Amino acid sequence: MSNISAENIEELLALFSRKGQYDARTGEQSYEIHRKCEELFEKDYVCCKIENEKGSLSTNYPSQIIVPTDERSFSSKDSDSSKGTPCSTNNFDASKYKEIANKSNLARCRTRFPVPVILYKGKFVCRSATLACGGEMLWRDMSVCIFNTTTSESEEKSAPISRNGPLFTELRSQDIKLLKELSVSYICDLMVENKKVKYGLKVSSSEKIDKENRYCDFKIVQLPYPGNWYICYSFINSLMNLSVVARPSGHLLKLF
Repeated sequence: MSNISAENIEELLALFSRKGQYDARTGEQSYEIHRKCEELFEKDYVCCKIENEKGSLSTNYPSQIIVPTDERSFSSKDSDSSKGTPCSTNNFDASKYKEIANKSNLARCRTRFPVPVILYKGKFVCRSATLACGGEMLWRDMSVCIFNTTTSESEEKSAPISRNGPLFTELRSQDIKLLKELSVSYICDLMVENKKVKYGLKVSSSEKIDKENRYCDFKIVQLPYPGNWYICYSFINSLMNLSVVARPSGHLLKLF
């Protein structure tokens, strides 16, 4: 494996500064850092790659989603990742995972469904976005339908997703099914609010306030991670006796 240099880190930071979010629909992007990330994964794990070409599962995930399926075991003398032998007993069914993810992706913001990123002693640590509200799910579902109807007949189309029952209930059920497929027991809730509101619209919500209590089988661990804006405005009253406080933008706000 080639070494990771300071130049590689600078390239990655420059990429982040130019792009607000990843868009898999633009096709495969030849960033060297992507290949290096795969190499780093494969030093510790035997990996499975889930195809996400042109964002077929999620436009906000890479064209290949890397899932660690087995841990590598190394002796103190081994330095080559190819010498490592699998040492975990985790059973990961890639085809079943992809099938459920394709049915549940609209249940979470920006279609960022749960993806395993760490494997430890046969157990996954996953990342995902928070739950999407009904408005976002409906809007994205309509967008998918419109896109499918306007796609050229000459292009290969994926099989339509069959859903039973109301959209909201079906997506929540499939999301829970995906979590159970990954044997998830704990959900770490990083949201400060019960529901996040932008421009007067509810854009996401937390599992802890699900009205139907559908996530009761999981232990929800609340680990709020507020941004600087929340800290600033939460403590603004206690800072009123100061002449200057910091605004979320980093500028100074003078209080009179």
